[in-house]
Amino acid sequence: MQQYDANAITIAEPAIIININRHYTRFMSDIELYEATRSSWVIGAERRKTSKYAVASYRGLVREVYEIENWNKIENRWEFTGRIAKSQIRDKYINQSLVNYIQKGNRNPIRYTF
Repeated sequence: MQQYDANAITIAEPAIIININRHYTRFMSDIELYEATRSSWVIGAERRKTSKYAVASYRGLVREVYEIENWNKIENRWEFTGRIAKSQIRDKYINQSLVNYIQKGNRNPIRYTF
C-alpha cells in the first residue's frame, strides 16, 4: 500500500470509498479520474440515499473527493453524478491515507464511512 507521509484519516461525512486501483493511471485527467470513480457499482438503496460524498481511492490514498448529486441505474449497477467537493471537505482528505478503512485481502471495491 502506498503511504509515504500521508496521515491516516477518519472521514466524518457519510461517504463511500471507491477503490479504483484497476482503473487508475498516472497522469490521468480530472475527467478520467471522475469517470473511473463514478461508475458502475453494486450499491443498495439505503447506502445510495445516505452517501453524500464519493472518495476515489488508489493504493490506500485519497485521490479525489466528489459530492454526489444523484444516482443513475445502469442495468443492475449504479453510477453517481456529482462534482468535486467544496474545498472545506476536499482539503481535509485529499492525498491522505485510508489505512483505517482498508482490510488486506478484501476484494470489494466499496467501503462506507457510516
